[in-house]
Amino acid sequence: MSKQSTSFEIGFALGSVVREFRRALSRPPVVVQAQAPVALSVRRIEPAMLAGPTAKELEHISDVPAIVRLKKVNLNDWYLTNTREVQKPKRARKPKPAKATAKAETPVRKELKLGSLDQLIAPVDPLTS
Repeated sequence: MSKQSTSFEIGFALGSVVREFRRALSRPPVVVQAQAPVALSVRRIEPAMLAGPTAKELEHISDVPAIVRLKKVNLNDWYLTNTREVQKPKRARKPKPAKATAKAETPVRKELKLGSLDQLIAPVDPLTS
């Protein structure tokens, strides 16, 4: 950055700060009126509500399932109506494969034949070796 642009940025920032301070000082202070609590809206909490469930109630809750406590369901009847023995699925029979029918004539492929490699190897001159 050049010296001119740096001094411009500093001046701009200081001007913004001064402007915000002046604006804050020129405004009248905002006074918020605190509302006094209304006697009807304040409710006394009963000590029984603070105590929570007793030890006997907690034991009953932990021992008895919720479906029995809330819906009064007999678990023996529920078990008989909602469960059943799983049947082992029978194996599906697979039909025997049909005998192969005569296929259409297939083109004969040329197969590689094994043979002498003499034609591929260059002749060796016995005098030069």
